[in-house]
Amino acid sequence: MAIGVFRSQWPLKAGEGVVLQVNGPLKVQGVDDDLVTINAVGQSQASKPAQWRIQGPSAFDVPRWAPVEVLRTAGPVSVVGLDSRLHISQVSGPVDVRDVDEVDVNGLQGPLRLKGVRRAAVIREMRGALKVEGLPQTLQAENLHGTASLVAVGTPAGKRVVLHVRGAVALLVPAETRLHGRVQASSRLLVETADAPPDAEALEAAWEADDPSQALEVDIVAQGPDGRVYIGPQPPKDWVASQAPSWLQTLLGLLGGRGRKAETQTGGTPSAESETEMADNMAEARQRVLRLVAEGKVTAEEAEQLLEALER
Repeated sequence: MAIGVFRSQWPLKAGEGVVLQVNGPLKVQGVDDDLVTINAVGQSQASKPAQWRIQGPSAFDVPRWAPVEVLRTAGPVSVVGLDSRLHISQVSGPVDVRDVDEVDVNGLQGPLRLKGVRRAAVIREMRGALKVEGLPQTLQAENLHGTASLVAVGTPAGKRVVLHVRGAVALLVPAETRLHGRVQASSRLLVETADAPPDAEALEAAWEADDPSQALEVDIVAQGPDGRVYIGPQPPKDWVASQAPSWLQTLLGLLGGRGRKAETQTGGTPSAESETEMADNMAEARQRVLRLVAEGKVTAEEAEQLLEALER
């Protein structure tokens, strides 16, 4: 066991993986050698050379080829540059994954951002907003409680998207994209591609492409009061704007308006005591917002808007 600031290195053998359990910010970076390097602050314990439990901020450099498991971790978590499989289980806090071959998520409380995942992304249970930049060959998210925003980079033909969510879905694809599969929404469905359904008021649609390999395969079900689905190059302004008031007003209510600038009863200049109280309230509100992000109840972008609203 090590306590304090420490750095360690060890070689990883072929076929071995890295297992991490961290309480604190975690950063994992894939590197082009066979050494694992750890820089951490706090208390650490290694049950095996490649299995670490750390209480405190940690940064790992791992071989790109090595599979990585992040278990029972309090984030934020950042993982970049793996040519292997990343497994995330029982993690809380924002998670950012970039340039990874494959990611598997089972139990996440917090927003998840995937960018440049190449082969597959499978999400079995998650509470929080999902943002995907660049569709992997297969994206499957089931039991997702939160919004899903997906952006295709290049043609999505031959790829597969399965989303079963309780919340709104926006799938941004080129207008000429052909679809194969089905979509169902509980409140609104808008498709602005070559395969737009003839009934603009329909809440479900199905397509059968002549050549499925030249189409984007979809199986999307959006449930709940905000169960909306958009597929196309760019959602209309009213589609995006309609999302903001509900969560913003709800969160302002949760915070009790504590961060709002107070006005004196006489309408005059606030006293030194009231200014101190306002500063304390704003600091407390910021902490609450950070906890909401960590719990996956809001995204980082939503938190920024919320703080701006509290300042007004």
